[in-house]
Amino acid sequence: MGKIWFVVHKYDLWDVNNRIIGFWNKTINHDCILADDTVIYYRTEAKEIKGIFKVLFKGKDIDKFFSQQIAQKQHLHWQCVLALENMVEMCKIDMDKLGSRLSFYDDWVKHFHGGRDQQVFPATQDDIDLILNKR
Repeated sequence: MGKIWFVVHKYDLWDVNNRIIGFWNKTINHDCILADDTVIYYRTEAKEIKGIFKVLFKGKDIDKFFSQQIAQKQHLHWQCVLALENMVEMCKIDMDKLGSRLSFYDDWVKHFHGGRDQQVFPATQDDIDLILNKR
């Protein structure tokens, strides 16, 4: 069994291809994720988790994201192809209430919301259970 990652995206890649996640920074965000790892995929603008996925394989420019909206912002070269493992029943996550109970929350607040480029955070099975059960 692979590792579990919480992946945060600012832009709306979900509507372009909901089975690929892309990163512009290979070293910080792409290299740590491997095939057979699990990804909890979170979109910040929607404030929702889109699901829990298994990483099938990785590569460069698998999908060039030919979208004017995305092309104008950045090109996401380094990509992972995903397979849906579990849809999150209620996708909206109240990070003010639930967030502090997630293992990666402090790192996320410090790095992602602190203006740094980190989009990938180590997570645990307890995080998945919390998200799925909304305990």
